[in-house]
Amino acid sequence: MKVDTFFQNFELLTDAPNAVVKLRELILQLAVRGKLVTQKDDNEPASFLLEKIEIEKKKLIKSKKIKRIETLPINKDISFLFKLSKKWALIRLGDLVEKLGAGSTPLGGKNVYVDDGIKFLRSQNVWNDGLNLDEVAYITSEIHQKMSGTVVEAGDILLNITGASIGRCAVVPDDFDEGNVSQHVSIIRLINKDLRYYLHLCLISSLIQNQIMEVQVGISREGLSMNRLKDFLIPVPPLAEQKRIVEKCDRLLSICDEIEKRQQQRQESILRMNESAIAQLLSSQNAEEFRQHWQRICNNFDLLYSIPETIPKLRQAILQLAVQGKLVRQNPNDESASFLLKNIQYEKEKLIESKQIKQEKALPKMEQDIVPFVIPDGWEWCYLSDISKKITDGEHLTPQRSTSGYYLLSARNVRDEGIALDDVDYVPEDEFVRIRKRCDPDKGDILISCSGSVGRVATVDKDETYVMVRSAALVKPFQAYVISEFLAYTLRSLLVQNQIIEKSKASAQANLFLGKIKEIKIVLPPLAEQKRIVEKCDRLMSLCDTLEAKLKQGRDSSEKLMEVAAKQVLTA
Repeated sequence: MKVDTFFQNFELLTDAPNAVVKLRELILQLAVRGKLVTQKDDNEPASFLLEKIEIEKKKLIKSKKIKRIETLPINKDISFLFKLSKKWALIRLGDLVEKLGAGSTPLGGKNVYVDDGIKFLRSQNVWNDGLNLDEVAYITSEIHQKMSGTVVEAGDILLNITGASIGRCAVVPDDFDEGNVSQHVSIIRLINKDLRYYLHLCLISSLIQNQIMEVQVGISREGLSMNRLKDFLIPVPPLAEQKRIVEKCDRLLSICDEIEKRQQQRQESILRMNESAIAQLLSSQNAEEFRQHWQRICNNFDLLYSIPETIPKLRQAILQLAVQGKLVRQNPNDESASFLLKNIQYEKEKLIESKQIKQEKALPKMEQDIVPFVIPDGWEWCYLSDISKKITDGEHLTPQRSTSGYYLLSARNVRDEGIALDDVDYVPEDEFVRIRKRCDPDKGDILISCSGSVGRVATVDKDETYVMVRSAALVKPFQAYVISEFLAYTLRSLLVQNQIIEKSKASAQANLFLGKIKEIKIVLPPLAEQKRIVEKCDRLMSLCDTLEAKLKQGRDSSEKLMEVAAKQVLTA
């Protein structure tokens, strides 16, 4: 595929959000490989430009204005990622500069910053699209003078050399007055500043970024040293071609920005419409309103659910409709939930009498004016503890672990899609028996993650298989009157998740304590309706999974198409 043909049609390849990122990378790759613009025979070869730079460099060294930077030699056999275009040349970065050095932090650090003075540029001020001075720090003129080796000039290139922002790079604008840089930023001052815009493109391209990121591998994650930076190989085009490359890059990257902005606006618009449609559906006051709002969603379904980001909201809407009694029809012949609660209370009293469970402190009576919505006839509001034999957490002491044995679950193993055993600990048999005296999850019981990422809900799938540590909680419902799958759906709904968020705010790290779990307000429908709700939820959740997979597959196909087209352009 020809480069011009590709760029005439590249907007067709950018359906997936990540495609624009890859497109930017491709543009920069083509730029530094000499494939972005046409070479011209009348352009002076880059070797002439480099000879002029070397002559100027020797003059500066002789007059002691700069020091010589020793770089590795470039011989004919040196390997490089690609064959250089005609009239291009290869050179070490250190051979192009009159200054290559990192900044420093003034004595006293942040304590010496002032409200107004000389700009002190840090890594957060350096971005690929330029300097961001919104949160720039300032130092006094006296400190500025003492840090003469870190002074920034107009036309310099600044490159972040440590931390998460390593590799970000900016050209200092021509109207920049004065400033200094911190030790996290390096100054690249070219002998011939006409190269600065092309070199900036080169530095932010994958050609150099991959070399920079190599120093981030491993435990130490050291910064980029000047000793390594000076020996980076730079492909240099003729100066006239550099200008054409920069101009074309600017145009194409600007188009990428526009495409990305349109994508973001479209996605935000779809999300807003989706949230509005769901909010109207959930707040319907009667059957006719509900029918109208649902019909509006059906009529616009292809638009409202055209991106995978809307599917989690759809799942939450389904669960919220379920707990509001709007997902399936009520049957007046169903035995009321009040009878279920009376039977549960009777079962509890027998268990307390036989000392199988302890009598718990009664919770306040559920007042109708504090419930979030009106439920159908035959339903009941209750506390989670009202329908549970036991609510407890896992082992508080540090269990003795083993390389194999019985599963020891923690919050990380509790996922909404089930119990995850891909990263699980084990305990030996004696520890398993000891811990299960306190916490004995069995089939149909419910687990809730209650430390860190709180609120994930899983249904236990096997008897006498698991024990737990305290970062997960166990809920043992009376399964004869409460269907476990219905309770799990209820606990994942916004009705309960909003309560969990509020109840876990007491400490810096989110923690959901047992007392708060027992106080969670839930709805209880008739048993027959619980079954109908579970069946309907199962079908709808399966459809959500299918739709989400289809949308993600569409994005993946778009990205793969982009990658294939990009490969064809690079290898043409």
